[in-house]
Amino acid sequence: HRIYTDRDLTLIGPIDETQTIIYPSLTFYMLMPFAVLGKFEPESPAYGTAFFGVLIVFLILLLAKKLNKKLVFFVAVLSIVWFPLIESSRWAWNPHLVPFTSLLAILLYLRKDRISLILSGVFFGLSFHLHYVTFFSFATFLLLVGTKSLFEKKLAAPMFIFLGFFLTIIPFIYFDLKNPPG
Repeated sequence: HRIYTDRDLTLIGPIDETQTIIYPSLTFYMLMPFAVLGKFEPESPAYGTAFFGVLIVFLILLLAKKLNKKLVFFVAVLSIVWFPLIESSRWAWNPHLVPFTSLLAILLYLRKDRISLILSGVFFGLSFHLHYVTFFSFATFLLLVGTKSLFEKKLAAPMFIFLGFFLTIIPFIYFDLKNPPG
């Protein structure tokens, strides 16, 4: 509410009560339209989370269609009843939004043009903004893409993806340089 009313844009989110965890601001920006539409009632961000949960199902179906059209019906049924997706779509929290940004990153990667590859890296970087553990999935993805590119002797794809990722984590680097631990 403060971010919206005071127009106090920030690149970092709130800090927990133990002063050990800084939550990502991207979660708040992604859920802001729902909070505004819901007049900042407590349940309004949960509507946004449910919206992104439905969008994730559509992105999963789009990815399944691109990879193997024969599996779309099976994937659709699985996505509709997949307990972790349903359970995490019930309340607003940052890890739930990771599949949204990661699926967009993978779909953009499949397009193979330069801009899409850079945007793929940007969306992987946004996943990292949402939760630091996604760094490992991004690193694995980049390793697989890099290995494939190495065999094909076309190293542009992993470089463009890494460039997009790096552009997105510059605020983290800046913040850490400006605010060293302790």
